[in-house]
Formats: sequence, C-alpha cells, structure tokens
Amino acid sequence: MAIEPKAAKLARSLNFRILASIIPIIILMVILGGTVFSVGLGTVSHYANERIQEDLERNARELYNLCDSALQNLLLEGHSTSDAATRLRKGNTLGKIEEYAHQHNLEVLVYEPDGKAILFQQSSLPSETLITDVEKESEKPFVKISYENKVFYARQFDFKLWNWRIVVAKDGKSYADFASTIMQSYWAIGGILLIVSIVLVLYFRRAVHTPIRSIIASIQSDGLPVYKGIYEFEFLSDVIREAKQNEQEKQLEMSYQASHDELTGLTNRREFERCVQAVLDGLPKEPATHAILYLDLDQFKIINDTCGHHAGDALLQQLGGLLKGKLRQNDVLARLGGDEFGVLLRNCPAEPALRVAELIRQTAAEFRFVWKDNLFSVGVSVGLLSFSDDQLTLNEMLSIVDGACYLAKEKGRNRIHVYQADDGELSERKGQMNWVAKISKALEENRMLLYRQTILPLHGIEQQVEHFEVLLRMRDEDGELLSPMAFLPAAERYNLMSMIDFWVIKSAFQYCKRFCARDDIAYTCCINLSGATVGDERLITYIREQFDLFEISPKSICFEITETAAIANLNSATNLINQLKQIGCRFALDDFGSGMSSFGYLKTLPVDYIKIDGSFVKDMLHDRIDHAMVEAINNIGHVMGIQTIAEFVEDDAIKDELTKLNVNFAQGYGIDRPAPIQTTIA
Repeated sequence: MAIEPKAAKLARSLNFRILASIIPIIILMVILGGTVFSVGLGTVSHYANERIQEDLERNARELYNLCDSALQNLLLEGHSTSDAATRLRKGNTLGKIEEYAHQHNLEVLVYEPDGKAILFQQSSLPSETLITDVEKESEKPFVKISYENKVFYARQFDFKLWNWRIVVAKDGKSYADFASTIMQSYWAIGGILLIVSIVLVLYFRRAVHTPIRSIIASIQSDGLPVYKGIYEFEFLSDVIREAKQNEQEKQLEMSYQASHDELTGLTNRREFERCVQAVLDGLPKEPATHAILYLDLDQFKIINDTCGHHAGDALLQQLGGLLKGKLRQNDVLARLGGDEFGVLLRNCPAEPALRVAELIRQTAAEFRFVWKDNLFSVGVSVGLLSFSDDQLTLNEMLSIVDGACYLAKEKGRNRIHVYQADDGELSERKGQMNWVAKISKALEENRMLLYRQTILPLHGIEQQVEHFEVLLRMRDEDGELLSPMAFLPAAERYNLMSMIDFWVIKSAFQYCKRFCARDDIAYTCCINLSGATVGDERLITYIREQFDLFEISPKSICFEITETAAIANLNSATNLINQLKQIGCRFALDDFGSGMSSFGYLKTLPVDYIKIDGSFVKDMLHDRIDHAMVEAINNIGHVMGIQTIAEFVEDDAIKDELTKLNVNFAQGYGIDRPAPIQTTIA
C-alpha cells in the first residue's frame, strides 16, 4: 500500500511535466503560424509592388523606345525643318502609342509639362487627376491612385527631345488578383502548418505518455521504473538539423550567384560597385589610399569574329583566372561586362597601384590563347585612379577610370593611363561627349546651316560657270555661330558623321534643285564626305535616292574626300568613286599633298580634281619649297588629266601666281568669303 501513493504522486508529477512540455509546443506553433502569416502578408505586398513597378517600367521603356525610334527615323530621313513634317511624325508616334495602349490594356496620357497641353489621352481617369497625383509623387517608382471605387497604378517619364511627359496607368485589379492568388497559397501553407502542429502535439503526447505509463506500471508492479521508449522521438532533431544545413547551403549558393559572374566566377559588376562604395563609406573613419583599375582587352573582337563566342568565353575564363592569381587576397577582380574588368586595390598607394597595373598589363601581353590550332595574343588597356577621400561619388569614379582606359586604348592600346586631377585629355573627351547631345539637338531643332564659297576658274571658259563648295556651320542654343572645328571632332569620335553628311547631302541637293536650274550656266556643287561616311554601306543607295527625289543632274555634283581619309579607307574610297562616276558625278581629292605618298595613290583613285593643300598655297610667294610643291602637284595633276584647285588663296598676288602656273581653279578668302544659303528639307 505504501507504493501506491508514491506511484500516484509520480503519475501526477509526470502528467504535470507532460502538460508543461506540450504547452510550449502549442505556443511555439501559434507564434510560428503568426510569424509565417505576417511574413506572407509582407511578401505578398513586396511581390505585388515589384510586379507593379516592373510592369510599369517595361511599359514606359517600350513607349520611350517608340518615341525614340520615331525621332531616329526623322533624323535619318533628313531632319526636316518643316513643321508639318515634324507634326506628322509626332502624330504617327501618338498613333503608335494609342495602338500600344490598346494592345496592353493601358491608360495613357501624353502632355507638354510647360503648359499642361494635352496631346493624347486614352484613360478613364480625368487628366487633372492623373497629372496632379503623379507629379505630386514623381520621386516614387509608381503612384497609387483611387478613383470611383477603383485603384490604378501609374508612373510618368519624360521624352525631353519633344518636350513630352507621358503618364502610364494600369487598372489595379490584375495586381489585386495576383496578390489574392499568392495569399491563397499562404492560407494553404497556414492550413498545412496547423495540421502538422496538431499531428506533432498528438505524436509528442503519445510518445511521452506511453513510456510514462510503462514507468508507472513498472513501479506499481516491481518498484523499479522502466524507461523503455522514452527517447524514441529524438530522431526528429537529426532530421531538423539536416534540413537546416541544406537550407544554409542553398542560401550560400544563391548569395554566391548573386555576387559573381556566371562565366568566369569572378565578382560581378553589382558586387564590385558595392565593394567600392563600402571603401568610400569607410574613408572618413579609416583614412587610407585605394585604387581602381578599369581593364579593356585589346583585339578581343578578332577572336570572337574568327573562332566564335565559345572561344571568346574560354579566353575570358583563362585570362580571368590568370589575372586573379596576380592580386592579393584582399583585392577584388570583377568582370564588369563583355571584355571589361575592374580591379579594386584596397590600401594601395599610387606607386604600388601603378606597379600592379603594369603587372596586369604585362601578364595579359604575355598570355597566349590556343583554340583549335589557332594561336592568339591579346593585350589590355588600363585606366587607373587612386583616391584617399570621398569627394568623388561611385559613378564619377567609374566614369573617370572608364575614360582613362579609353584614352589608353586610343593612344595605341596595351598601355596604362593614370588619371590626374588636372587631366586635360579626359576633360577634352568629356567635353566632346557633351557635344553628342548638342549635335543631335541642333539637327532636331534645325540649327545646322549650309554656307557656300565660290571656286573661281583662273582661265577662260566658254560657258558661264558657277563652281562652289558647300560648308557646314551650326548655331548653338544662344544663337552664336559655331565653326565646324568646334563640333566635328566630337562627331567623328562618336560616330555621328554619317548622320551629319546625309543631312548635308540632302540639303545641298535641295538647294541645287531650287537655285541652280538655269540651262545657260554650268553648275558644280562640291559636297564633303567624311572617312566614316565613305565606308557606310548605305551611302550609294542614299545618294541615288536623293537624285531620284530632287531630279538634279549628277554632273552638277562633285563629292570631296580628304587625301588622308581616302588613303585610310582606300578600298572603300576607290569603290565609292567608281560607283559615283558611273552615275555621272565627279570627285575631288581634298587637302592633296598632306599625305606621305600622295602621287602614288593618284594612280589608284580616279578623281576629276585635286585640291592643293592650302598650307602650301598661302606661303608660296615667300617660301620656295611651298612654291615648288604647288607647281609639282599642278604639273603631275595635268599630266594625269586631273584639274587642280588651289585652296587658301587670300589675295590677288597669290591668284596671279597660280594663274601663271596654269592652276585651273582658286578658292579662298581672296576669291570669296563663305555666305549662308537657304535650305529647307521637305
């Protein structure tokens, strides 16, 4: 009888412990369920917001591309100065915007922000509501608008070249349905967790109660507790531990993929920028000198074109691993895109950074890449920037080293350009980059102008002659007239010359159509072509189209190309000259005598005129060598059946001497000063 009270007491104690062990499990499950549900709500909201932002950004980007494509077409079609033509192009663009809005079920509003003039509206929302709500929250990626018990999401963007502001809005119902679908999934997960919780509680209760009852029974019968089965559920801890380890490994893999380049395994651009920004942020607390290198492989395109992209990928992998081995463990080597790499040298002053840059350059120069019995060598152009304060932003620093790398490549490749605070070359390049936007805007706003300068025959010609050259000028936004040397170098560097030359050709043809139509006068209009345009495959087709459009005689047109450009593009220039002469045009070789092998190339280039370089002509009366050069060029030209034109004729004395030498034509301020001509592209 004495054992019975002890057994009952033990049973009560164990039952209390069972209850005490189950209650925390229940509380834990409730907390877990609530946490999952709140996280689910946050995730749904986050996903929905991301979905809204991505959709509206995509729609805005595609609408911007519609407008940009229309503007590009307008420029390539001749950059019309006609308001009617411009309005027609804008109207066509608005039509495409309407079609796009129908296809994608969008609300779209197009207006001019200066005067709030509405250009186009396809929206059930009042324009005042759209404009007010969106502009009030313009810094946000999208704006939520409530109207007549409906929710809309909207964002705006500017197409500044036409002074348009475009608002894109979308009915929020689709996003609400999207969020509802996700919430249903979370409700399902919550239900599953609830069932699992109940099962676990029942399992733990059974797993604990059974051995306890066995203990009580054993005490009552034998006086000795038997603990058989009390630890049977310990296997759950191993399962949970294994699942947690797998999840950690998965998270590490995802983190690695987000911060590393898939091809080379190097740090990617996003992580590289994060590392540089972290160094900048730490400078106020931990002063030090760091350096950034920007690397661009030389001749990489040759390997891609010769052996394909698989070979290029293999080269990047091999060279990336080789370069990484040359750096310290604390340094960061990243692939920024294509064949461009970035290096962050932490705690590395300027001189050691230059040594590292030279080591990288030398390593790349000595690297030999083998692909299917082909052996290739590559070099690398390097831009270097050292910094010890946070006065420059991340974007400014990357722009500087990118520009320094470009200059290294421009100076001959396989070299290093170190940025200095007073780097005039980089400042010049940045200034030229600014010209790109100015030139495009000048073409759009019809601020490009044509001038003409007479080319005078020096000997009697039976028929009256008007021989002239068209010259390009540009007005800036303040109305000041700019010479070609102010903007053409930038246009040549940034591949805008073909667009400019096409405009000049069309404008000159239109001028000839309107003002050079008398039958009793022999007209010759000289039009300059840049080296880039000579190699443009569209040029011949474009010239033929302009002849058909304006119906002028090809015999009245003479195209000019400089001697240096002709030699640099000899095959293209020869082919172009032959095709133009077949049409009936004439051709002149400008600045003749400035090249190293001028007379030899005359046999290859079947030109009608050679223009004697003005540097010889202007001093020919005072410099015997210049006089001899003018005389020699003129004589050889005549022997080859080519007429000669002397440039830079600044006074009557030079003109009289050229007449004695039997030079055919003279051009310069002593003959005629350039004067503006009227052009209106239809």
